[in-house]
Amino acid sequence: MEPTSHCRNCKAPLQGDYCGQCGQKHHTERFTAKGFFISFIQILTNFESGFWYTMKMMLIAPAQVVDDFVSGKTRPYYHPLRYTFIIVGISVLLNLYFGVFEIIANEFNSALISGDVELTEEARKSSARTQEAMAPFMNLIPLLLIPFVSFFSARLFRKGHYNYGEHLILNTFVLGQATVVGLPFSLLSVYLFQTSAYALTISVFLWGLYLGIITSKIFKRKVLPSIIKGICAYLLGYFGFLLSVFIIVLIVTLVATLVRLFISKLN
Repeated sequence: MEPTSHCRNCKAPLQGDYCGQCGQKHHTERFTAKGFFISFIQILTNFESGFWYTMKMMLIAPAQVVDDFVSGKTRPYYHPLRYTFIIVGISVLLNLYFGVFEIIANEFNSALISGDVELTEEARKSSARTQEAMAPFMNLIPLLLIPFVSFFSARLFRKGHYNYGEHLILNTFVLGQATVVGLPFSLLSVYLFQTSAYALTISVFLWGLYLGIITSKIFKRKVLPSIIKGICAYLLGYFGFLLSVFIIVLIVTLVATLVRLFISKLN
């Protein structure tokens, strides 16, 4: 690279290794394969900042991570959305690999059969296509729970000093770390018992446990009542999410039916 006294990104004058205008690092040498692999190893082994540091601190001092980030000390930590999205994505891949979603689908179909609902061959094929189409987006479902759980946690912990937006940050961190801790137990329970019921119980418990521990330390509250509130926030958020999905599906179905009726009358 040719030497320069200005930032290659925003053209601002350089003073030091980083641009004071946009924050980009000043690179003076060309990128090489050796440098690439050195950077890769540094990223994997760097426990002082970024992804691994965030995971380590969420294990040993989760309240500090959340309070630091909400207070504006964000540089040492991975952004909660990016952190959680990566972890949940890895979780979904492992669940797909070990056939967890297939077990859930079989449980769903068994529930329909036990409920005296006769499925035609076309209905079975449609159900299979739907499940196959949803599989790549399964990592979005836990993330979609965050706004609902945050809504109820903000109300159950309303005596704390966090607003709804800060509860979104809190619950995003909680989801990520609860997934890290709960994934081995969830996979093991599904493998041993061939049911997803225990996995859901583990998710509820861990989210509530983490939420309770963090809020009890940040808001100076008793631990046990905070954990109970955390579990309640998760359950209320979960059912709120299901209710919202049901209402959306109902509206879409109604609109589609009305459109079909309108088109049939025109014909």
